[in-house]
Amino acid sequence: MTNIFKLLAAAGASLLATTAHAAVLTLTPGVLAAQPGQTAGWGFTLHNDDADNYLVITGTEFSLPPLSSFGSYVDLLGPRGLLVLAPQASLSEGYDALLGTGLGEFRLDAAARGRLDGEVRLHYLLSTVDPTSAAFDPDAHIVSFDASVSAQAAVQAVPEPASWALFGIGAVLALMVSRRRSA
Repeated sequence: MTNIFKLLAAAGASLLATTAHAAVLTLTPGVLAAQPGQTAGWGFTLHNDDADNYLVITGTEFSLPPLSSFGSYVDLLGPRGLLVLAPQASLSEGYDALLGTGLGEFRLDAAARGRLDGEVRLHYLLSTVDPTSAAFDPDAHIVSFDASVSAQAAVQAVPEPASWALFGIGAVLALMVSRRRSA
């Protein structure tokens, strides 16, 4: 009976070691700023701090309130196919709309106002063998199918320059009226 408990404890420790893996995700920039109707995107750095397993990116998502009228998110990593980070490796990539690089992009609705706070979540799986190698067997080498890491993110709707001009004109007029009344 003692051997069964030892075997269960070893299996539990092995499972905890696998789930203790932590990838580190950093967004650049953390806050996107764009005018309503425009698209902006995040670059990123992802570090696989696992010393034994390969990290395979499977996709990203941005948390949005249900039926958000602020805009829509597009995952740029998932559709690109097999992106693999070796153990202890990092991947950095800037956002470029023309090349389709970066983590993801956000298209603000024409009526977007203010700021939307949330998080970007990157999904990945872990494998004991490089998935691009001929020796890879998904049934034998994948140790975690659905892991994820997230980073705080926000999208800021910036008023158009014409709107700023109107605010400026309004402020000047208010100041003139205020001075005229006090004189």
